Amino acid sequence: MKNDSLFFGLEVAISAEANNESDSTCAEKLHKIVKTISALRQEYQEAFVNEEKFQAVINEAMEALEEKIAKSICRKCGGKMLPGKGLENGVASSLDFVGDSGFDDGVTCWADTRKAVLVSCLKCEDCGWSVK
Repeated sequence: MKNDSLFFGLEVAISAEANNESDSTCAEKLHKIVKTISALRQEYQEAFVNEEKFQAVINEAMEALEEKIAKSICRKCGGKMLPGKGLENGVASSLDFVGDSGFDDGVTCWADTRKAVLVSCLKCEDCGWSVK
């Protein structure tokens, strides 16, 4: 806070002048100036703190907006994602026998648990891709 040290420097310099001043009227005026500078410094500090808080709120809102936008675009085709329903199947699969002779394409092994569940998800209005 560069300006804060400037305010403080002015307060110290003017206070020293006021204390060395022999004319009481002039000294009083200088002390009033110091009080004004002190008030300005305090306002500046409060504004600086409020600016930091404001910036933090803005940054948080921007991150939330970016996340929301990222979730609203289909990663597969770039279409618009909309709230919908989809079946989350109970089938688990994985590649097996990859690289074995005669199985160069890989074989998918799967287990059917037969427990598909209707879930809320985002669905692409263009390609139908679903994301939970």
